[in-house]
Amino acid sequence: MSTTKTSTTEQDTPQDEKVTCRKCGHTYTPNFIFDFYPDGKDPKVGLCERCMVSEALAPKPIGSPHVEKVCKPFQGATTCAFLVMGAGQGNEAVYQCVKGTNTEQLIRQRLAKNTIRAHGDNCLGPPTFAPNP
Repeated sequence: MSTTKTSTTEQDTPQDEKVTCRKCGHTYTPNFIFDFYPDGKDPKVGLCERCMVSEALAPKPIGSPHVEKVCKPFQGATTCAFLVMGAGQGNEAVYQCVKGTNTEQLIRQRLAKNTIRAHGDNCLGPPTFAPNP
């Protein structure tokens, strides 16, 4: 007798348990390799693992009053080293903070080697952006 082996996911998971990432549109059945993160009351609405991680690690936009008062752009060594320009909605340029991202470590290495003009470490970073004491 011949048997056809199907994958565990196909065998054990009904089609109606598929979810769709609200950001990238990927539809899949969550598993231990590629999980799903609901972000509301409906457990089928949320982010796939890739989008959740990229959103969590993305630089955070900073409002103009904070930028001028605390980050001090274009003020030489007092400018915050973690202040970068990024693209906001509609691709307009916005100030962003890279503290808490993969880029933070690179900035700290450059600060230690003195290969960066901005030397400021002016606030605690996201989510509060409270000025350093």
